[in-house]
Amino acid sequence: MTTSVRRPVRTTPLARRSVGDPPLRREWEAYILRATHLLPHYKHVALTVASHADYVTGLVPEQAPVGHGDLMDQTGLADYQVIGAVRALETRCLIATTGGRITRLALSLSSLALIRKTLHEGTR
Repeated sequence: MTTSVRRPVRTTPLARRSVGDPPLRREWEAYILRATHLLPHYKHVALTVASHADYVTGLVPEQAPVGHGDLMDQTGLADYQVIGAVRALETRCLIATTGGRITRLALSLSSLALIRKTLHEGTR
């Protein structure tokens, strides 16, 4: 006979996550790498943004939000490529911006479920 054990749940600003869940940034990065609908420079910008985010929560520190200029310097891409990539990532709800600065890796419960499904299908 098996008994189910209820795991304690903690809440982050991004999604309701269980204590045993892997870090949010790791799941997000894995999804970006496997996403076939993203152009290569979109992925480059996305992973550069992720390097600024907290590993567990996915939040970019308020003291150091990431802007277009920062991404141009760090990726070596032209301004129109960075702006296009940021718009595409924001449209797909993969990042969140405030006042033109990237503030977090955006993941809701529904997008987190999609990421897990995509990663699971990729391992078959």
